[in-house]
Amino acid sequence: VISADQDAETWVIDHPDRALTRRIIAFYVEQRFADGWTGRRLRGMFLRAALRDVDSRAIVTMDTSAESYAFKIAIDRARTAAKAGWISESELAGWVGALEAEAAAGRFFSSLNFYVESGVVPP
Repeated sequence: VISADQDAETWVIDHPDRALTRRIIAFYVEQRFADGWTGRRLRGMFLRAALRDVDSRAIVTMDTSAESYAFKIAIDRARTAAKAGWISESELAGWVGALEAEAAAGRFFSSLNFYVESGVVPP
């Protein structure tokens, strides 16, 4: 058996406004998934299912380009947080503007962890 999932709370984005970034990440974790911690829970799920030879791996994705999916999705996540009322429209505008300025200066950075579990069903 094999399963892979991200751990939403491992989304990292370098942004000068840490407090607002944390709120956007919290929105993403709490509101965009049935369980934003599924990635970190996989190992326990496999062990509770009595699978044998459980193996855990991590895959870290990183992006540094303003042309990347990660850049575009960061802005989308912030917009969605604003639509849901987690941040204000003025906070959204300032956050996106600062992110775009960082990217224009070549300083965009984002990463996200994915976890892969494999195990063997006992006979």
